[in-house]
Amino acid sequence: MPGDYEPFIGKAHGVTGRLDALINNAAIFEEDSLHGADHKKFTRHMQINAWAPLVLSADFARLALKGQIINILDTRVSGFFDRKHVSYVLSKHSLHILTKMMALEFAPAIRVNAVAPGLILPPPGKDEGYLKELAQTVPLKMHGSPENITDAVLFLLGNDFITGQVINVDGGYHLKENV
Repeated sequence: MPGDYEPFIGKAHGVTGRLDALINNAAIFEEDSLHGADHKKFTRHMQINAWAPLVLSADFARLALKGQIINILDTRVSGFFDRKHVSYVLSKHSLHILTKMMALEFAPAIRVNAVAPGLILPPPGKDEGYLKELAQTVPLKMHGSPENITDAVLFLLGNDFITGQVINVDGGYHLKENV
């Protein structure tokens, strides 16, 4: 909730004296559909997946002299319309647009990019078998690992001439879009 994250950047700056990077990674992923839309669920997804990163990023840009923000999106922002997770998809699309807006607004001092994971971890209640089954839908016929995401984040952190970009770490799934 707002009280949990709003003072976070200021506290971090007070403790360390400087800020170099912000990785917006917190998210929820709950099922819902267009027919079963629920205002509370929609609001919760937007609050955690889009609003919190916006507030944290604005505070970071205000307090950091120079730095970078990396938002963790989802391969679904490339056009894959997952109609079983409507609130989640809409919230990640919002974060995708915010990434581009912030890249322009916070430049040149702050670079803003994103990583869009695909099939990396099973959702709650699923196991490795779930990933192996869905891997057949990915062009590379495999699922990724958290280390693949870490590698993409480290690449962005190490390159000072990239802003406003999204790196899809999804085995090529974003190329399929609505297929």
